[in-house]
Amino acid sequence: MKAKATKLLGFMIILLFALSAANTVRAIGVTTTVTAGSNPVGVAYDPATHEVFVANYQSDDVQIFSDSTNAVVADITGLPGVYDLAYDSGKGEMWVTGGTVAYAISDATKAVVGNVTNILPNLTRIAYDSGKGEIFVSASAYDLPTPDVVQVISDSTYKVVDNITTQTPFAMVYDSAKGEIFLSQSNGQAGGANVAVISDATNSVITTIPVSGTGFLAYDSAKGEIFAQTGYTVTVISDSSNKVVATVSGVTFGWEGSLAYDSGKGEIYMNGENAVEVISDSTNTVIGTWSTGFTQPTDIAYDSGTGEVFAANSLIPGIVAVISDSSSGTSVSSTSPTSSITSSTSSAPTSTAPTTSTTAAATSPSSSQASSTSLSFSYLLSVAVTAGVILSLTLVSLRRTKIRA
Repeated sequence: MKAKATKLLGFMIILLFALSAANTVRAIGVTTTVTAGSNPVGVAYDPATHEVFVANYQSDDVQIFSDSTNAVVADITGLPGVYDLAYDSGKGEMWVTGGTVAYAISDATKAVVGNVTNILPNLTRIAYDSGKGEIFVSASAYDLPTPDVVQVISDSTYKVVDNITTQTPFAMVYDSAKGEIFLSQSNGQAGGANVAVISDATNSVITTIPVSGTGFLAYDSAKGEIFAQTGYTVTVISDSSNKVVATVSGVTFGWEGSLAYDSGKGEIYMNGENAVEVISDSTNTVIGTWSTGFTQPTDIAYDSGTGEVFAANSLIPGIVAVISDSSSGTSVSSTSPTSSITSSTSSAPTSTAPTTSTTAAATSPSSSQASSTSLSFSYLLSVAVTAGVILSLTLVSLRRTKIRA
């Protein structure tokens, strides 16, 4: 009987661990969605105000969302063709490209405080250089009789201070450890693609790194690496050697999926078609997949304050999915959002003067916070109940064993 009691105790302990493991892999994934303006193509996080900025290309506005309520706190309109965003931590300003203009938005007043107009057309991507207090903007000439360049803007004078000749520039990211800008570009008539490395000291290309495609980039400050989306692969580049050191296998969603680095978990998030994939920077493998159903994925940004990722889908109206990083590493086929917050947007205005409208933020907790609290309570309750059952059955079994002995 003692053997039976021991077996029973062992079985119940295994059951307890199984319940614990089941809770660990329970995916939170997409916790909520918010409705943005028409065709949101740019997303960026402001760590000073704990707000997320969304650039809506077709409705010509930049919306600002509170990351605690996921509600719109301001809507800056009258910005034609806004596209990409970059946060200037030195000035507390959010920069956004718009056609042939780059705008600086104060995160304190939620209004445009400066703009740069003497720059080339077809502005696409933008990056902030915290070491120099400069903004780098890529401008592709396409069929125009002007060169493809990256223009350098001073954030103190709001003027162009330099032009760097490139070859069909696309995405950019700033490497704060090296004082360098990494730029994905094509090789022009030579064909193929590469990642160019630009020194912010000389404003010149110091080397190029051949890759299999031109896509989005993310800088991993912990590893000193650049993750480059290159077709249906993700290429890892060392910033010390400027060479490819790994290729991530198992990437299945989307061509030109935008990337964001999660400094809290050491992970890269890629916003691809129908899903957001999670890549570990320690193993360079895909460790999680969150279903979004997005058929037109655009930009993605990591919120270090809440440990959440904001992924945009370019629709009319647009959708931004909010994803908790607390459950990353667990693959799920689909996750239904728990709520949807709709915000009103203005149609394209006739005036070019930006206006600001502010909506009071709600004080109720966000869906991700509620999900995490509910998950923790359920887990503790299941552990307590299971432990009670184990103790009761064990005591009964041991009592019977003692009586029969």
